[in-house]
Amino acid sequence: MMRLVPGVVAGVVCGFVVIYAVEQVGQQIWPVATKLDLKDKAAAAAFLANMPLGGLLTVLAAWILGAYTGSVVGLLAADRRRIAGVIPAAVIFAATVLVLFMLPHPLWMAVGGLGGIIAAGGLADRLFARKG
Repeated sequence: MMRLVPGVVAGVVCGFVVIYAVEQVGQQIWPVATKLDLKDKAAAAAFLANMPLGGLLTVLAAWILGAYTGSVVGLLAADRRRIAGVIPAAVIFAATVLVLFMLPHPLWMAVGGLGGIIAAGGLADRLFARKG
């Protein structure tokens, strides 16, 4: 128990740091020309509709890599206890659902992102969780 809580916290933090870092790389490759007003749903929809495919794929990759990294860090920091890998992936899943409700993303991105997060958490569990 002494390593579980810090391991979960480390996993969540590392997962979000990876998401931020990957999205920043995407911003350097596909810069956003205008400031986006998140309160204006029509402007947000137009922004995402005109965003380059590479930019959307970068965000998708960020979500998946963040979930994987968070799960791995949580598992390794908490003596490979399964729950320490599940919680970071679940937190990132919940944050992604929130983002998908806030901004109108394409359906393929929602399905790929949520499915990818589940798969990434499962892969981390399969590779790094204690067996038995």
